[in-house]
Amino acid sequence: MALGSLIGVIFQSFDLRFGIKGVATVLRSFRVFRLLRLLKRGGRNLYMIFNTFVITITSLSNIGALLMLIIYIYSVLGMILLGQIKRNGLMNEYMNFENFWNAFITLFIVTTGDSWNATQTSFVVWPAPNNECKWNPSYSDYVAAGETVGCGYRVIAYAFFTSYTFIVNLIFLQLFIAVILQGYDDTQVQEARLFNNEMSRIFRQKWSDFDPQATTFIKLN
Repeated sequence: MALGSLIGVIFQSFDLRFGIKGVATVLRSFRVFRLLRLLKRGGRNLYMIFNTFVITITSLSNIGALLMLIIYIYSVLGMILLGQIKRNGLMNEYMNFENFWNAFITLFIVTTGDSWNATQTSFVVWPAPNNECKWNPSYSDYVAAGETVGCGYRVIAYAFFTSYTFIVNLIFLQLFIAVILQGYDDTQVQEARLFNNEMSRIFRQKWSDFDPQATTFIKLN
């Protein structure tokens, strides 16, 4: 790794002098492999953490795919229920339900828990002197105003965001944590066995000393 860093410095100097672009950047990217040395030096605890990730990656992928499906369903519902509401509050050209991608981005922001209640309030807009909106606007109203002009129903907005937050934040995110903890517990049980992965590695190494050709037979004498 030290040699790779030295080569990177040399190529970087050539990059500045002769215009060899990108070579130094590519070589510097190989420094990421230093993390593998930490895995080797970190000992048993770091190995268990890495093994936990390997064990749970399939379950986490399944939960993540199901989470994406929930966000997709709520994005479509949001377009139907909240797509005509006039922009106000935190709503902007990206944070709204006027099209699918904006709806997906809005729900992803809500998933992080970043001011989701303020986002919910933005979709509860009533007619006011400083905020003219219409109940059940038509397409001609949208064309005339050049933007969405609908008013928001409080019950629909509260039910939509509250149910989404409950399902995503209080169920799915907890499932992620539960799967990781279960995987770590399984890793601990596996490592506590007499013949674990470390013992299997040592056994294979010692066997190869007596059977270098991998014939599965060794001499008795």
